[in-house]
Amino acid sequence: MRLPHGPVRVPGQSCRGGELHTFTDVTATGFTPGCVPELNQVLFGRPDPGPQCAAVDPASGLPVVFLATGLFPGRTIAVDTSTRGTRLYECMIHPWMQATVTVD
Repeated sequence: MRLPHGPVRVPGQSCRGGELHTFTDVTATGFTPGCVPELNQVLFGRPDPGPQCAAVDPASGLPVVFLATGLFPGRTIAVDTSTRGTRLYECMIHPWMQATVTVD
């Protein structure tokens, strides 16, 4: 996906089917396993979560990445396009959902 230089917003899903997704910047680590051990076992042969899943919110018990980058219905997440270059994004719940975004 190519984006113009400037602010961009990613809208939350309409929640058909009730699935939650995240839009997590994984440029620093590259694409990794997600936060769901059962899916990681099937996809990667091991249940270990990706590094973005390590921090857990004590109030909800959810990975902080879900709260920070979760595309809840009606929620919009701002994507930083102030710097030109290529960024990697991944759904930490469904790690096969990956995007490479290039800002011109």
